[in-house]
Amino acid sequence: MEHPALRKMKTICELVEIVLKDRKEGSHTSSCGPPTKVPQPLEDNGYPADLIEFYTLCSGLYYLPKDPYRYRLVRPDEFIRADYSDHLWHASHRKDLLKNGIAKDQYIIATLDEVGATIVIDLSQRFLGRCYRVYYDTFGTPQAPIIATSFTDLLNLLILEAFEFDEELKCYGYFGDANLLPERVSHEVLYETRWQNFPKPWEIDSFWADLKRQQDKA
Repeated sequence: MEHPALRKMKTICELVEIVLKDRKEGSHTSSCGPPTKVPQPLEDNGYPADLIEFYTLCSGLYYLPKDPYRYRLVRPDEFIRADYSDHLWHASHRKDLLKNGIAKDQYIIATLDEVGATIVIDLSQRFLGRCYRVYYDTFGTPQAPIIATSFTDLLNLLILEAFEFDEELKCYGYFGDANLLPERVSHEVLYETRWQNFPKPWEIDSFWADLKRQQDKA
């Protein structure tokens, strides 16, 4: 059954055309680089198809770049494992991330450098396509919200819904959740109602260990 969030979405090609048209008209000086190559990790794994399609149409894009609080879709050479990115590290859990490999399948797909925000996409078979908004202290933790269920979902969010940094965040759940919520709900409400289920700082090591065991069984 089709996920409710995907029913009225525009295709990757239609979304890229919106940005190209905006750039041509010059109303917002949007940028959309010509296609160069598909990022190496996607060539190796052959998925997801919508992300591969995006990079065959362009080499990243920046919609409405005059607004300082809009995300930029990264170039193929910037599409790297998020745990290799220095600005996503937090000293308190760097060792655990490397040791347990919890976030080894998450790759940087969009950035908002002005505030240090990053969107990563999950390429693991179990959570393929999930996109999380993260910061240096939430990457690889249960405080990272799932803001999109696929790259197509994400691109619709960034372009059609003009997703910005400081608006009320809505999400489908959080990193480590086995199941998705049927639709986006308020991040604040969801966070408050589930706070008692989040591990405290001194419990984070056991959280990573438990999540690693769950992923190994999948």
